[in-house]
Amino acid sequence: MASSSNPVSQETSYRTMNDQDDATLTGKHCQLEYCNQIDFLPFICQSCNKTFCQEHRIEDSHKCTNPGAWARRRREAELAKASIGTQEYTVKLRIVAVNTLKKTAKGDEKLALDKRVYISVEAEAATAKAKFPKGAFFYSKDWVIGRVLDAAAKSLQVENVNNQSSSENDKLRVFHVEGGRLLEFNEKVGTALVSGNTIVLLRGVGPPPDLIDL
Repeated sequence: MASSSNPVSQETSYRTMNDQDDATLTGKHCQLEYCNQIDFLPFICQSCNKTFCQEHRIEDSHKCTNPGAWARRRREAELAKASIGTQEYTVKLRIVAVNTLKKTAKGDEKLALDKRVYISVEAEAATAKAKFPKGAFFYSKDWVIGRVLDAAAKSLQVENVNNQSSSENDKLRVFHVEGGRLLEFNEKVGTALVSGNTIVLLRGVGPPPDLIDL
């Protein structure tokens, strides 16, 4: 069996002792109470870290005091590795999405690059009729959502009577897809959105829930 000093990487609950454990390797006594046999190729249990002979190297055979610990550590390491891989994949997808937006997004070319937030904008067909159902735009992170709504409605050619009607049935609202909520008109773009996000223009859905509660 190949030796290793990394318990997580092992396929079994035990490993052979190597030079890192004992430079002299003059032999070790099996730590099972009634055995005590000296073994020149001893095994270390990766759950309880005690030394055993070949006959008692398995957890069940030496009545391990910490059974399954090695398996739990290995599983946790695998889950952590998978999580890191998923996060890296998500980040890569986000970078690709943002780069795609940047190639087609329209906005004020005078706006400094570090002030731009690149957004996909859609008009929900059932509530907001638009000449152009969707588009890619960039807005200043210093803008408020109300200004974004006005600009997006103009770009998609959606009727916008927010400043003319007091009826919520006529008003447009901005829904943030990734955040899963309606945005307040006075929220800052740089606080509510990040490049790569999608917003949808909706009509007649009423104000955000927290306004209703007030």
